[in-house]
Amino acid sequence: MRPSFLPDCLTVCPTVCLIAALGAVVAAPVPSDAARRETGERQSSSARATLPVDSVAASRLRVELGSRFHVKHSDHYRIAYDTDEHFVDLHARLFEAVYSSFRAFFESSGFRLSKLDQRLEAVMFDDRDTFARYARKIHPKLEAAGGFYSTRENRIVLFDSFTDDNYRRVSDQIAASERNVAEVRRQLAAGERGRSVTLTHSDGHRETLSRKQALAHVRAEQRGLRQRRRELESHFADRNLTSTIHECVHQISYNLGVQSPLADNPKWLGEGLATYFETMGYRDTGPSGRRNPERFKAWQAAEHAGTLIPIDKLLVRDDLFDLSTSSAPTAYGQAWALVHYLFEQRPEQFFGYLRRIADSRGSSERRDSSRLELFRQAFGDDLEAFERRWHRSMSQL
Repeated sequence: MRPSFLPDCLTVCPTVCLIAALGAVVAAPVPSDAARRETGERQSSSARATLPVDSVAASRLRVELGSRFHVKHSDHYRIAYDTDEHFVDLHARLFEAVYSSFRAFFESSGFRLSKLDQRLEAVMFDDRDTFARYARKIHPKLEAAGGFYSTRENRIVLFDSFTDDNYRRVSDQIAASERNVAEVRRQLAAGERGRSVTLTHSDGHRETLSRKQALAHVRAEQRGLRQRRRELESHFADRNLTSTIHECVHQISYNLGVQSPLADNPKWLGEGLATYFETMGYRDTGPSGRRNPERFKAWQAAEHAGTLIPIDKLLVRDDLFDLSTSSAPTAYGQAWALVHYLFEQRPEQFFGYLRRIADSRGSSERRDSSRLELFRQAFGDDLEAFERRWHRSMSQL
């Protein structure tokens, strides 16, 4: 179900969309009945506890980023920013909603989480250019990203994508088309039957249209408006919701003990967790659990083309997720699909696997064999049989 509030409000004010979305995002994926029966459900006040303000850490952030940056705190986050304060406040609420939902999901499944003893850190840039300059210092490939989580700094880094050129271009096109349609309709309503209509283009050029031509022009403009609104809807969802939630999940996962920065973390696992949660609350849910339309579509495309990555390669090859490669869409789609399957069909074994991975300290010499061994210990020695069951389950979604 597409978020119905997006197309209309995007043409009014981006922050209105974010406010509307926040009401939906707080719904976390629901653990399966099997997981509840096996582990029981527990409630915790730790997700709501406010952490003390670390003034030293805040000062260090200001020194690092420069005098134009401000720092504010929410219950679990320390946020440095040089962008619109209201926009930051809305994102702080989004961060907290994702944190609470992620924590509630794992606690209700009986998974023991680590205690968060200091605020999570986020940096929000006002525009893509300053974001890109900062990102290049971390890793050259990050400058083209919509946001990222750095394990080295243990922070998420984002930018206000409503200030970038693509958003402004499409917004300006929508505004111009709406004015154009309104003016042609006004002339059609005021004129007599058969009277011509004068159309003024954005460059100032004027064109005289017959009534029939004017009606055809209105229909064409309306089709264009629908397309451009879809572009803005996608822009909003992909950059200001999906990307933000995705990077939040990476950070929360490492800081609550679902993953460990000291462990050998397979790329499929981290990206699978992030993609599983990245649509929480505002996109489709399938009959058996959380569904991510974009990732599911990538899975289906690869399945139909016969280009699904064999599971023994998916489990060990982190390079498949490099966004500059053609394999990335399929790899991300399969990572989501595998985590989806494990949460829904093998929850007890999956939670045990997560604990073993967090405790692992694999050497680079034995990394591939160690990853395969840990997976087999959790889900059985016969990877081909596992893969068939997994693929069959996905084909039934």
